[in-house]
Amino acid sequence: MSSATSFQDEQARWRHFLTTYDPSYLDASPDWKHLTVFRRDTMTEPFLVPCAPFEGCGAPPEPPCVDTTGRVLTYFKTKIGYETFTSPGAFGTNHSIDYRAIDLATGDSVVLGNFTVPASSKTNTETDNGFATTVGGRYVYWRQAFRGTKCSDLTTAKYYDIQHGEQAGDGGGWNSYLMYHASGNTLTASTGRGLSGRVGVVISDDKIFFQESCGIICMEHHQ
Repeated sequence: MSSATSFQDEQARWRHFLTTYDPSYLDASPDWKHLTVFRRDTMTEPFLVPCAPFEGCGAPPEPPCVDTTGRVLTYFKTKIGYETFTSPGAFGTNHSIDYRAIDLATGDSVVLGNFTVPASSKTNTETDNGFATTVGGRYVYWRQAFRGTKCSDLTTAKYYDIQHGEQAGDGGGWNSYLMYHASGNTLTASTGRGLSGRVGVVISDDKIFFQESCGIICMEHHQ
């Protein structure tokens, strides 16, 4: 895919990758198709979304999310340099993983805007640490237990670090609004069964709710 000559050429190549065993594409196989669109009236597929695999640790790919304007949003693996909403590159792949809309007439990916904020102000992506997404207003919230909670402005692509379990760990450091420990500590587990998987935040008025091993955390907006 690194030899794609244009945005449209790349989408055609990913569709070929998802429909063939062409040996010129490493690992090309219809088995990688994980996003299917059906018409409600006929239960037929109107198009193939060129959504290549972006999840790298065996977990089911995160489902699409609908924003307040009706756009259907999801992750798209793309050539480095073609991403617009996320920072270039992604851990675990030679590509970038961008966040885009699906064209509901053709299935093509549609970039969310021509953003001017620097790459350092955009969210980064990892194949082994995907985020479940929730949209509230003009923000998309990213959530998973290990990397915590953050959000990005859909109109600017700027991201905000909301919550992380510890200030320093896994070879890095964070400056989130909410952190439970300085480093090396874990949360107390609840007596109930653990909640697993990647579950998006729940938004209610000026509050967001998300799961932790110890229970449900509520954060509220403060002015």
